Amino acid sequence: MVERDGWSVFKCAGCGLGVLDPRPDREELGRLYEKEYFDSQYREGLRPGSPEMRRRISQEDHRIRFFRRFKKRGLVVDIGCGMGYFLYAARQAGYDVTGVDISDHAASYVRDELGIPMRIGHIDAVDVVIHYEPAPDHKTYLHRSGRTARAGSKGLAVSLSLWNEELHIKRLQKRIGVIQPITEMFSNDPRLEDLTAWTP
Repeated sequence: MVERDGWSVFKCAGCGLGVLDPRPDREELGRLYEKEYFDSQYREGLRPGSPEMRRRISQEDHRIRFFRRFKKRGLVVDIGCGMGYFLYAARQAGYDVTGVDISDHAASYVRDELGIPMRIGHIDAVDVVIHYEPAPDHKTYLHRSGRTARAGSKGLAVSLSLWNEELHIKRLQKRIGVIQPITEMFSNDPRLEDLTAWTP
C-alpha cells in the first residue's frame, strides 16, 4: 500500500485495515514520539483560550458531530491523543475526557496546560469490544472487533442489537464465517455487569 522511510503499510484484502510491517517495538515507538516529533508537527502547544487554540479546536467540530449522533454525553478516552486538542474540544462540547499517550512531552502538556487527566504508557490488551449498535457491514465489524485479537491474543466482541436487527446480525456472522447463537438479554440482565466474566 505505502512504503516510506523504511516502513511498509500493507492493506488487508478482507477488511481494508492498514497494518505496519515490521511493527515498531515499545522502545522504538518511544523514540519516534519524543519532543522533536511534536515540535515538528505542532510547533509548540497552544494556550487555552488563544485565537490559535480556537482555530485548532474548530477543526475538531466534524469529529464531535460524528460521534454525538451515537452518544450525547459520557466519557471519551482518546488512545494516542497527542497534544490533546480533540479531547479539549470534546470537553468543551460537554463530554468527560481522558487521554492516553506514550509521550511524556505530550502528556505533560495535555495534563498541565489543558487540565485533562492523562495516562502515560501503552494499552497492552483490550479484553472486550462492545458494539452498542450493529456494525453496518462485515468489514467495519472486523476492524472494530479486531482490537481484541492483536498479536494472536484472544478477546470477546459483543454486539448489542434490537429484536428487529437479528437478520442483519446473522448476515454479518455469515460474511465473517462465525456462527454464534444470539443470546436474548434484557437491560437488567446481570451478565451485562461484567462481560469479561461471561462465556457465550
